[in-house]
Amino acid sequence: MIAELATALTLAARAPSRAYDLPTFYGAHQEWFMFKASYVDTRTSFCEHENMLRLKKSLKGKAKDAPQEDPDLMKMARVLE
Repeated sequence: MIAELATALTLAARAPSRAYDLPTFYGAHQEWFMFKASYVDTRTSFCEHENMLRLKKSLKGKAKDAPQEDPDLMKMARVLE
């Protein structure tokens, strides 16, 4: 019970996630380093599920289509780390 309360308080105290949206990534190599740096710099502020949502939201075009070939988004996150 106390652990659940502590978790709830920690989540409630977090800054709004919109402040840490990732840049849009279309799959161009010129965009990669900025995209990766943004993810790496902010990933510890979010739980695993939130990071997956952030990744899905930021991918567009070819970058968005690529993960559909391999639905395991955790593999994609490990590439960024």
